[in-house]
Amino acid sequence: MLSYPLLLERQAARYSGVMELPPPHSGRTYLRLVRLAKKGRETVMDVYTSGNRMRIRITRFLAPLRETIKIDPLDGNLSIIPDIKVPVEVSSGDLEPWDSFTKMIAKVDFGNFAHDLSDEIDDDHYFMFYTNSSGYTAKAISNPHTKKWPENWLHLIHRSYGMELHPPRRLFYQEPTPLASS
Repeated sequence: MLSYPLLLERQAARYSGVMELPPPHSGRTYLRLVRLAKKGRETVMDVYTSGNRMRIRITRFLAPLRETIKIDPLDGNLSIIPDIKVPVEVSSGDLEPWDSFTKMIAKVDFGNFAHDLSDEIDDDHYFMFYTNSSGYTAKAISNPHTKKWPENWLHLIHRSYGMELHPPRRLFYQEPTPLASS
């Protein structure tokens, strides 16, 4: 059985854009940052090589993903509520080759990021996946803003908020289906 944050991340992957992973040993890169804070907009940011340019895609969940997970009060088991649809907004655009964010991710050693994920439901959870097409790194952290030591996580998260504003906003969503009344 998956822990709460891993089930939540699976829901984010289910509703977000497809991961456009580069072909092996192509020299292309792909970075996905999943921000699943308890308060605020849950978001997925993808930055990836497409042809000779870098692209960014932002998926914003317009309803809390946390509401798609049910916790059984008797045994604490977690399950997905099948009838809930989460509306999303997807924005994408190109990044300039000289953009400071693309230069930053080219220099960062994502393997040095700490993996410190808690199972707590009320925590803020962040997930990162990076590949340079030769290897990959997948890490997660909970509540990085309350800790003094994950400076690389905080730097990436804070920069992602600015990058989120880069592509023009476009609204693509599905209306939530009303729950059947009993």
